[in-house]
Amino acid sequence: MFSSSAGCLLRPAWLLHKPRNLALGSLLALAISAFGGTDHAYAQSACVPGPGDQPETGLQGQVPSSARQAPNGFQGFWCGMDKVGQNTLFNRGTYGATAISGHCAYSSIRNPSDPTLPTTGVVVLDVSVPSQPTSGLILRTPAMLQAYEGLRAHSGILLGSGQQLPDVDVYDVSQDCTNPIFKSTRTTPAFAGLHEVQDNHGGWLHYDGKTFWGVPFIGNNILLEPTRVDIHAIGLDDPANPVDLINWNRLQLPPEIRDMVATTSNFHDVTTNFDGTRIYVALYGGAGFNPVGTCANGMLILDSSDIARRRPNPQLKYVKWFSWCDQPTAAFGDGTSASAHTTQYVVHKNGKPYIITTDEGPALFQVNSNGNCLQRTYSRLIDISDETNPKIVSTWNPQVNDAATCAIGAADKLTYYPHYVGVNSKSAMTLVFYAAYWSGDRVVDFSDPEHPKEIAYYNSPGNPALTAVTSSDHSAPPIPYDEANCFLYTGWTDNGLEILEMKDPKHNPCLRKAATGGGVIPGAAASNHGRKPDVQFSLNAKRVDDGVGHLEGNLQLDDQANRTDIRLEKLVSFGSVRNQCGTVTTGANSVEFSGSGLFNGKAASFRVCVQDNGEWDGGMDHIALADLQRHGGWSWDDHGHDGRGHNGPPHGRQTPDQFYLTCTAGCSYSVGGAVDQGNIQVRQQ
Repeated sequence: MFSSSAGCLLRPAWLLHKPRNLALGSLLALAISAFGGTDHAYAQSACVPGPGDQPETGLQGQVPSSARQAPNGFQGFWCGMDKVGQNTLFNRGTYGATAISGHCAYSSIRNPSDPTLPTTGVVVLDVSVPSQPTSGLILRTPAMLQAYEGLRAHSGILLGSGQQLPDVDVYDVSQDCTNPIFKSTRTTPAFAGLHEVQDNHGGWLHYDGKTFWGVPFIGNNILLEPTRVDIHAIGLDDPANPVDLINWNRLQLPPEIRDMVATTSNFHDVTTNFDGTRIYVALYGGAGFNPVGTCANGMLILDSSDIARRRPNPQLKYVKWFSWCDQPTAAFGDGTSASAHTTQYVVHKNGKPYIITTDEGPALFQVNSNGNCLQRTYSRLIDISDETNPKIVSTWNPQVNDAATCAIGAADKLTYYPHYVGVNSKSAMTLVFYAAYWSGDRVVDFSDPEHPKEIAYYNSPGNPALTAVTSSDHSAPPIPYDEANCFLYTGWTDNGLEILEMKDPKHNPCLRKAATGGGVIPGAAASNHGRKPDVQFSLNAKRVDDGVGHLEGNLQLDDQANRTDIRLEKLVSFGSVRNQCGTVTTGANSVEFSGSGLFNGKAASFRVCVQDNGEWDGGMDHIALADLQRHGGWSWDDHGHDGRGHNGPPHGRQTPDQFYLTCTAGCSYSVGGAVDQGNIQVRQQ
């Protein structure tokens, strides 16, 4: 650890040292050499508007004043995205962040907000019906009153760190996510000669739920306050009794690195690798945040093995300091114009580890006399396969942030820039989700890491209760992704929580599933005549061409008790479960589809949900479904083969499959429940 007295001894060296400042011409020459004369940023969206889309009318990422006119104000832009559901969170505004766990979401409010109001705090939302997120408890412990980017949930732990507060609250959500159990509040005290943690603007909960990394964002610059805290860690091995593991600042770096980052005003964000042995920290510009010519912005890599392995007297060991000046780009200059804002560790589908970063800073859209923007914010994809030699492989920003066109955006008086991020998979990433402030939520395909392209976007309409007619809403916090259902959980300052879905099956694996099978739903007991006849059904629903082509399928259902014969012959939608579907719940093993057909011979439309809970374990004598075969369905023969020539199911399922159908037009009929005989299969194509 580093004592305050030792910090005073070091002060003359790093106070007098000037950070690196290379000539712009030399840096641009390096950029041209490194990138072959071109930049890897792409300025236009590759999203092709389809049915139901409402595409942008200006630059990519712009909300022109012409779209924000009275009397109705901004009506939104979207392409390749649908809104699944929304909860406006009591129209309280000032959205903080969202964490997700199971069928629950947790949405916070940030400052400025009034802690005395009963709706202030983290709202617990039941999202088991994604089209109707339902608010429940409001968590109002100290940190949860105003939590921001440090609101996280992993491994049954929900954690909130207080924005402009030293508090960290811990809840257990492992048993019932709708009823978090409060475990502790940790107010971080002074530690080993360093000042106490003054706030937790940014924070990261490791995947095992046992270590929280906090990044204070208030307090004096290190030049003025050498005992301030830059990073701290809290151990949650016992969630009811958190312990401080380390308080650290940059003066503990090797002298030559310490001097390079001395003028960094603040550290801002932190992420870890999967085993917690590395942390990756965003450094937020130089003195005065981001003065032109300062190279004290970028990414710091530290070895956190001592913390991950709970060694006594833990230290953070220096690995690499990567300034944005180290690898300039032709379009974005020498890298000194913006402050590093966020870091996100991922492993790409190609197996390589990368860090995704974004920029931020108060110089946004200040334009000089030549019409050039003084700050150029963008996102970087950094290859850290060799962590001692990181390399930017590509950059991305919307067109409204390009140097050549950003003056157009500046005239809108809206601060457009990629802010926080989410990804479709942390271990096999191909898509990055950007919360791009007034540019909305942008989906960028990094399947080819060196050639990113935007494939979808969503910019929410204004909230009539909160959004001024001539303004628009904006999205800033990280975007959690529900991999089981392929939904994005996005936060909007006025609109609250909005759940979004990508519409292209090429990028949404949940649209590439297939549902097949059939079975029997036992008839209900009748008061005078014993048991009613069973309901029998068979189904087949999918997209052709390995899940990326047109919809194809059918459903047949025979309900003798209600004299009902249903034929669903044309599919119009297929994907994850969105709506209330009786006993069918959301998840990777469930699908919802809709279509048109016949109800007792007359035209009608239907919505169907099915859930595959494994293979039937009731024995072969329960699975002979002659009626299904009569209707074109299938069954297993005495040798355990089904009508398609496949082996029959093993006896391994403890929970029956579930089925639900409701008539949406042309009739009034619903049926659903556990599948007593037969089998439903939901498979990924």
